[in-house]
Amino acid sequence: MNFNFYNNNSTKKDMSKAKCFRTTLSSLRPLRSWRLCEKSSFVYTLIISITFYPLLFISCATALSFNVEHPPLVDLRNMKSITVLPLEWNVNIRHSHLAPEVSAALVYGIRMSSLNYIDPAAMRNVSDLDLYKYVDVYITGRINNVTVSDHVQTRDEPIYNDRNRDGRRHGGREHGDRDRGGGQGGGHGGGQGGGGHDGRGHDDRGRGRGHDNRGRGRNDDTNVVRTVTRTVTVDIEYTYFRASNNEVLGHFKKRAADYDSSDDIRFENSSYLRSSGRTPQSYQPDSWTDNIAAAAIKQFSGSMSRELGLWTTSEKRTLKGSAGSRALGEADKLIRQRYYGRAYEIYSDTYKRTGDISAGYNLAVLQQFDGKFSEALELLEEIRQAVITSGKKVPDYISNEIVKIKGFIDGYIVLDGYKETSKN
Repeated sequence: MNFNFYNNNSTKKDMSKAKCFRTTLSSLRPLRSWRLCEKSSFVYTLIISITFYPLLFISCATALSFNVEHPPLVDLRNMKSITVLPLEWNVNIRHSHLAPEVSAALVYGIRMSSLNYIDPAAMRNVSDLDLYKYVDVYITGRINNVTVSDHVQTRDEPIYNDRNRDGRRHGGREHGDRDRGGGQGGGHGGGQGGGGHDGRGHDDRGRGRGHDNRGRGRNDDTNVVRTVTRTVTVDIEYTYFRASNNEVLGHFKKRAADYDSSDDIRFENSSYLRSSGRTPQSYQPDSWTDNIAAAAIKQFSGSMSRELGLWTTSEKRTLKGSAGSRALGEADKLIRQRYYGRAYEIYSDTYKRTGDISAGYNLAVLQQFDGKFSEALELLEEIRQAVITSGKKVPDYISNEIVKIKGFIDGYIVLDGYKETSKN
């Protein structure tokens, strides 16, 4: 079928329309391919939606953060002095050469507390029953284990030195420096013979079996460099005792690790040198390994801050939504705008009217945000009991929050005791 789009009266505009129409007709030919592409595009969009939209929803969930103060992990109320009985005093201690390092780390840790540190030198031959005459609290400990692990990597590294310039070859063969003369071995890497200028000799830029000053050539121009990364892990445990009655105030097991790397350059090209991977090693004291162990041991002092002083955590709670609830949606917007009081009223009213668990949980979170932990615990216990009465399963987030709030409240009771002690 022929289409005559042109006549004597055709304008440029008509010609443009004709061109577009022909282009449209030609585009109809691969219609089947276009349909396949549309189907593929639909499947691709569906996959993206299923994967991405839930993540987007989670990332947009409203959350509240609040700080919680905690008492020291070791109850040191009414205590004024503390010391560390050196680990090296125990003649049966394992890895005794590292004991002074551990003792020093523990001493450094307790010096950050408000208690007075007492030098243990005068207590060396004192019975545990008489230590109360010198100090209120003492610490004893031991080294449980020291482990070593090596991670080995290898690489080839060309040799850059003057050995290729002074006429000596790594294989022990002598050769002339920039001598183009022929003869057996006369050229720098030249074959077995060859005339002086007939092209068979080679200069010191050596091709073939020869090698140059830049390291090209045979394997004897390359060093095998082994990089050994050694990790040393130290396990210790120590105990706080009340000196007056040897009561255990706290017991801790800790682990610390550190590492260092070293290059070992070898000329051999053996499979052992080229082996890579992580391999455990039996602990053999040497200066390098012990230095790494000492660096790991120093980390113990920093982890003692929570044992001896007040500490704070930042708690984050994600508010629960309720599908189709306009009230909770409005409260969510208010939280984002930081109108906490109005959001509190909406959650409280919704929970009282409908018993909605999400509204009750969000209300408890706002109470914690306001520092009212006892009220939050009472509300969550009420929700938990109502769910049990209805014969349904209590949501995990309700049970978990109850446990956390109980821990916060117990901590605040101890904190109040610390405050009373400081007043006295």
